[in-house]
Amino acid sequence: MKQRILTALVVIGVVFGFFAAGDVGFMILIIGVLAVAAYELYSLIRTKVKPIIFPLMLLFMLATPFISIKYLVALICGFIIILAVLLIVTDWFTIEHMSFIFLMTALLMMAIYSAVNLFITYGYLAFIWLLVANYMTDTMAYFVGVNYGKHKMIPKVSPNKSWEGAIGGYFGGLIASLIYGHFLVPFEFEFVILASLLIPIVAQLGDLFFSSIKRQYKIKDFGTLLPSHGGILDRIDSMVFTLILMMLLFTAAGTF
Repeated sequence: MKQRILTALVVIGVVFGFFAAGDVGFMILIIGVLAVAAYELYSLIRTKVKPIIFPLMLLFMLATPFISIKYLVALICGFIIILAVLLIVTDWFTIEHMSFIFLMTALLMMAIYSAVNLFITYGYLAFIWLLVANYMTDTMAYFVGVNYGKHKMIPKVSPNKSWEGAIGGYFGGLIASLIYGHFLVPFEFEFVILASLLIPIVAQLGDLFFSSIKRQYKIKDFGTLLPSHGGILDRIDSMVFTLILMMLLFTAAGTF
């Protein structure tokens, strides 16, 4: 437990240090974190594919923060074409590899785009709002699940998760998001309400999605970078999905 708390404190200190460095510091932080997450995903299949795959993933991820939303679609399409060429001309790149690499890279590209634009457009308080909503969803789901969980949710994906925990996580994230969003973020409260209703659901979907990947690859954690916490992706799994939710909401509103 001490190691877990110490790791969390170090991570929080590093994050706020990058926040204090402004837009450039935040961009470096986000790209760095998601690049490590990309490597953790690549590591699941690296013995089956050539090393060129990871630099290719990084190249497209690094280009993401510097383009508009309409070019993001074009960038993702370009990535599909390159993967298709690899599928055609090599004997080691399979359709399963192509599907996995494309889906994971596209998710991380959208998360990078959303995080950078959220921070630059609305400031660090807006990004922390999303962090708080995710954290409270996860924390309350764990607390309620451990103390009151009786009905298993999806045992084959995550044996310890219960419906009681999911409901507790939903209301924990909802309340935290509404309170923080009302007082500290520069959004219309109607938007805060809509986002707050959706964030806890999407956060738990992200958690379950990446849990299912770990289950299929028979691993406990995505990495060992964070002592007592696992890998980077183990800490940001729900955040990836909620960042994509923010991209969808803000794009629909015409502000991204």
